[in-house]
Amino acid sequence: MIAVLIAENDAMTRALIELYIAQRENYQVAASICCHELTPELLQEHPVQLALMNTDGMEGIGWLRQDCPGVKII
Repeated sequence: MIAVLIAENDAMTRALIELYIAQRENYQVAASICCHELTPELLQEHPVQLALMNTDGMEGIGWLRQDCPGVKII
């Protein structure tokens, strides 16, 4: 099972992505947040293998790549 983080500011878009991921057999939503809520502590509580990120979360991508090199980022 691949744990997915959804980081999207728009609530409707985030809900649609959650619904889509929930319908996939091999994926589960580990966390669904607004981009500004992305923190290292959140990823410690909810480890993920895949992060789907809005471009508003660009500042978090740097530390995400450094601190969690195994996480794939889209």
